[in-house]
Amino acid sequence: MGIQALLAGGTPCNLRTRLLGHACADRARGGGDEDNSRGQRWSDAAEPCTAGLKAIPGQGTNVPITLLGSSDFSARLAAIRGLPFAFAAHFAPENLHAAVQLYREHFRPSEMLREPYLMVAVQVIAAETDLAARRLFTTPQQRFLRLIRNQPVELLPPVDSMEPLWQDWERAAVENKLGAAIVGSDATVRAGLEKLVGTTEANEVIVVTDTYERADRLRSYQGVAGIATSIQVKPSLAMKA
Repeated sequence: MGIQALLAGGTPCNLRTRLLGHACADRARGGGDEDNSRGQRWSDAAEPCTAGLKAIPGQGTNVPITLLGSSDFSARLAAIRGLPFAFAAHFAPENLHAAVQLYREHFRPSEMLREPYLMVAVQVIAAETDLAARRLFTTPQQRFLRLIRNQPVELLPPVDSMEPLWQDWERAAVENKLGAAIVGSDATVRAGLEKLVGTTEANEVIVVTDTYERADRLRSYQGVAGIATSIQVKPSLAMKA
């Protein structure tokens, strides 16, 4: 099983500086291959740029880095460093297509990649019917509602309707954050995933499933796994040996 390190754009600047070869300090000029090479070897304890940094259990394994982000800065940074880029559309869908375009337009080949390698994280809930899936979807909806209210965000049981729970402006805010969610029967989810892959040309989809009951989550994962085997995607030839 492959292992990757996902570096979020919110990672403290001093840490990203070490991991990505002074990326914060020189983002205006773009940096060079030597800096990038040092950043790729972040898990090697002998590297001077990682002094004081110990990654457990990754230290000494040269774990490949993927930059996870939700902004144009993250997309540009991944592009100029020649890194795989994972976009967090499960909570920032409004920035997805702009970030993908920026990543592809500014991508520079590196030791690690010859071509862009894109992953998209998206909320997915598959169930027996569209109606059943939409009911399960009220769990992540409640979670984001509590988030904007600055309340605890533990998973709550699904409800028959969200209407009694939110005001109009809260509904708009939650729907904006979950705008890329793919929710429904297996057929609906298949169509949603095909559309997502088709519009972004993503190499991978990161599935986020926040159902209250573990059994519902497993059923959703099983459905998505079956769907994924039949979705036609562009062959990934970008990774260097």
